[in-house]
Amino acid sequence: MDLKKYLIESKTRLENLPQNHRFGLMSISEKIALYDLAKQLPENSTIVETGTYLGSSASIMSLANSTAEIFS
Repeated sequence: MDLKKYLIESKTRLENLPQNHRFGLMSISEKIALYDLAKQLPENSTIVETGTYLGSSASIMSLANSTAEIFS
């Protein structure tokens, strides 16, 4: 995939994230990478989040993979 197309798609994904993702401590590129990684997991995966602040990581992962079971 070319870089320009990836960046446009990344911006679209970021715009569709839940509002509370804006309060996390991650950079935008880290949020997009987290979304992409969670999206690649098989259906019904188990995700264990170690440490949480305001839940932005969990909301990003649940949006990316709605069938995953997330322990936060």
